[in-house]
Amino acid sequence: RQFRLSDLMLRSLHRHGILRRYPIGFLDSGLTDGERSRLPSRITVVPARWTFDFPTRAHYERTAPGLSMLSARIAMREAFPGYDVYVWIDADTILQDPMVIPDIVNAALRRSYVAAYEMDRAYAHNTPGGYAWHRYADWYEIVYPGEIARHMNLKPMINCGVFAMTADAPHWAL
Repeated sequence: RQFRLSDLMLRSLHRHGILRRYPIGFLDSGLTDGERSRLPSRITVVPARWTFDFPTRAHYERTAPGLSMLSARIAMREAFPGYDVYVWIDADTILQDPMVIPDIVNAALRRSYVAAYEMDRAYAHNTPGGYAWHRYADWYEIVYPGEIARHMNLKPMINCGVFAMTADAPHWAL
């Protein structure tokens, strides 16, 4: 199922000429040989790896190897050295406009980091008072003390599925 998403994302990049214009790296967190052979030849494939240790790591490495992406994407600069800007695109992202990649790259070059908002103002269910905000408020209250949870509600949410950073961005160290 995961490769199907990656395949759709890569097709959208191909359709808009991105695969020809930019070097593409692919973090492999458990592709089969057949899936790996379906990747375009100009894509650099590197095994995804955990970048930190934790008590249940061995269990997750065995049972959910795809979770290594949560850690591997923040080490893509080390996995694919030598670039000025690194763009992360989650497998479930479909590129609709070919200008989005140059726009993201240029924005990162100006500010060192750029990310997409999780929700757009055009999503009616995400307007203040809408269902999504109540759901997020409930989640915040479970995880954070009351005052922090109240402060976080109705704030812009950053999507970690599409972002770009320059190679010298201070965020890598964090």
